[in-house]
Amino acid sequence: MEDLEFELRFFDETMTEGEGNFDNIIQIMANESQVATNWMLRTELELIFDFAMCSFVLHFFSSRNVWIMKYNPSGQKDVLYNPDIRCLSEWCQANGWDVPCPDFELVDNDTEFWKYFWEVNLIDSDYIEHKFGARQTVLEEDDDDVFEDDE
Repeated sequence: MEDLEFELRFFDETMTEGEGNFDNIIQIMANESQVATNWMLRTELELIFDFAMCSFVLHFFSSRNVWIMKYNPSGQKDVLYNPDIRCLSEWCQANGWDVPCPDFELVDNDTEFWKYFWEVNLIDSDYIEHKFGARQTVLEEDDDDVFEDDE
């Protein structure tokens, strides 16, 4: 899959200061004398591509969890070409956070959309798993050699 260039714009001061990186955020929060060890930061996030922009409302937790509370796509909600969720998920993982989880209401409002991204491991969701059962492993084309017989 192609690498897309994008810019992130956080609307929370702590997320901006820490450049969204979990280790940086932990350090900032530890330096705040009035902050508990269990915290949640709520931020709006704009993901800006050369061709479009999407926005999210996200909750980042001290446990590394990331919850997608609201989502406004960069285009139509097309699972075959939606760079928003893929870029968010890859960015989260590269910056020390867990794979993001959509809020229950988002899932209920567009189940097939979120189910697709759950099936391909770009989001996690106990809620989707409860609705549809355990996630099935999807093999990539490069995994064909697993099925070849040894000669």
